[in-house]
Amino acid sequence: MPLKNIEDSLESIAWKTSGTDPSGPVKMKLQVDKIPGLRNFKRIVREMESEGWSVVGEGLNAKNQNFMILCARSFPSYSGWVSWAKGYPYRLQEISPTTDRPKRIKLGKGSQLRPGRPRKEK
Repeated sequence: MPLKNIEDSLESIAWKTSGTDPSGPVKMKLQVDKIPGLRNFKRIVREMESEGWSVVGEGLNAKNQNFMILCARSFPSYSGWVSWAKGYPYRLQEISPTTDRPKRIKLGKGSQLRPGRPRKEK
């Protein structure tokens, strides 16, 4: 369940930690940044744990009181990860493990929006 008042401020980054075999299991880590306030932080922790993610780290930016969370989860295949990530309700970028740059695949909130004008109804 996305949090309507903060969904534009959250930034998420994901990367693969293991799984060189394309058909084998893939371990992913997900970092959610810029979580304003402790209440929103606890909501996101509950949300991630209910979807099978385990919390492996957390932090606080003392200057602006924003929290961050680091989670880990194993998926049966890379396509399982992509299908989960396309339904993620916040902005999400995947970092390539070889180049350390964002991949061009649209994930999260960006994959749910269609560019251009809406199609005509027949």
